[in-house]
Amino acid sequence: MKYITKQVLTMGNKKGIFLGMNFEIIFGIKKGDIIEVELKKSDKKCFIISKMNYNITLRRFVEKKLNLKPSDKIHLRINKICNTERPKDMFSNGRVDLLYFVPMDIISIEFIKNEEKWLRLWRSHKRGSSRQIEIKRYVKIAPFGKLLGQLQAEGTKKPVNVEFCNTLMPEHKEFSSVLKLIGVDSILVQYRSKNNYLLIKTMVRSSILAIILLSAMNEVRKILVEKEFDEKLEILVNAFFSKVLIGDGTIDINRRKVPNISIKIVDINKKHLEDYSSIMRKLGFSSRIYYQHILVKSSCSFENLLYLYKIRAFENSNNWNKLLVSIAMVLEGRRLITNLRFIELLKLERFDSLYIKKKYNVLLRSANDWLNNKEKEGYVERIDNRSPVKYILTQKSRELASTLILWKAEFDKVKNSSHTNNLLDLRDSLMIKKSIYYPKRLAIA
Repeated sequence: MKYITKQVLTMGNKKGIFLGMNFEIIFGIKKGDIIEVELKKSDKKCFIISKMNYNITLRRFVEKKLNLKPSDKIHLRINKICNTERPKDMFSNGRVDLLYFVPMDIISIEFIKNEEKWLRLWRSHKRGSSRQIEIKRYVKIAPFGKLLGQLQAEGTKKPVNVEFCNTLMPEHKEFSSVLKLIGVDSILVQYRSKNNYLLIKTMVRSSILAIILLSAMNEVRKILVEKEFDEKLEILVNAFFSKVLIGDGTIDINRRKVPNISIKIVDINKKHLEDYSSIMRKLGFSSRIYYQHILVKSSCSFENLLYLYKIRAFENSNNWNKLLVSIAMVLEGRRLITNLRFIELLKLERFDSLYIKKKYNVLLRSANDWLNNKEKEGYVERIDNRSPVKYILTQKSRELASTLILWKAEFDKVKNSSHTNNLLDLRDSLMIKKSIYYPKRLAIA
C-alpha cells in the first residue's frame, strides 16, 4: 500500500490520527484486525502494532521519535498482519530463539535492524494494550542462561515488570548487560537500605518482556529436568545453575579437620526445589530435599567442587572465596594431593615411573601404582611399553591441570590477603558473616 498523508490530532491527553468513518472500505481492513502502521515524518519513521479502527492512537515513543505536534502532517501506510509462527526448537544456529518463548496471545512481527533479526511485540487485553517493545530474536546461550538464573533466584515471579533485586553490584551490571544484549536499553535502577544493607533493584517496565522471560525461565527449568544434556544444553545449564547458586545458594564447610563440603539452595517453592534436585543429580551431585527447611542440599566431591569452580558458581560473593578454600582443603588429602602433579607433568612431552620416583620422592612401586591407576582413570596414556614404560597426559588430565593452575592463582590471592597459611583458620575467617554496607549512590557503568 502507498503512503497516505494525515494530520496529527489531539485526542484528550494523547495524540492520534483519524482514518475516517469509512476506513474499512478505504483500506480493505476490518475493524479489530491486527495491523502494523508505518509512520513517517521527514527522514524519520517508526512502526506500531494496533487494532484497526477509525482512530489510531499515537504512543509516547512515536511522539518523541518523530517529534510530533498537533496539526503536523504525517505519512503512513497500514498493513494487515498475522502473528509470526512460533519455532519448534528454542535453539537456532547455536543461539537461543526468543520467539520460542513468546506466548501466542502476544503479537510478534519479525523485522531486520542493523542486519539482525528483531521482534516487534504487542499485546492487547480487556483494558487496552501493553506497551509495545522490540527485542533481538536471537541471543547467545550462556548470557541468556545467566539472566534466567538470576531471575529464578532473585527476580519477581509476577508478569508485570522485569525486576531483579540483589546486594551485589557486579550482578546488576551483568544483568543489565544481558538485557542490552537482547536489545533492551530502558533500564531503571533503584536503591533502598534494609538492615544496614543497600538493596539494589534493576527493573524494566514492560509486562510483555516480563511474560516472555518468566515463560523462558519456567520452560528452560523444565527442559533441564527432562532432557539429556547435549552441548547446547550443557552451556545453558552451567550458566543457569551458576546464577541460581549465587542468588539462593550457599557453600558450607564443616568445622571438623577432615573437610566435608556441601552446597544448598533455599527456595520456598516446593516445585523449584524438586527441579533443582533433579538438575543437580544430572550434574553429578548427590542432592537431597529437606522440605521442612525449604532447601535442597548436596555433599561435594572433588569433581563437584571443580565443576562449581569452572562454571564460576558463587562468583562476586563470599561463597566464591569459600569455594576456593574448599578445593585447597580437599587437595590436602593424601589421595587427591597427587592431582597437583599434573601441573608439573604438563610441561613434559613424556614421563615414566623413574621420573615420578625421583621428582616426588616416592618408592618405585608407588610410582608404578600411581601411573597404573591414573591410566585406568583416563588421566595418562602409555605410548611406549619398553621398560620403563613411557606415558603422556591425556586431554582429561591437561584440562584438570589447566583448571588447577587457574584455581591456584586465585586461591593464592585469597590466602595472601588473609595473612595465614593455615587452611582451618582461613576457613573460619570466611565462615563469619560480615555486615557489608554499600554507599548510598551507585551507578551501573
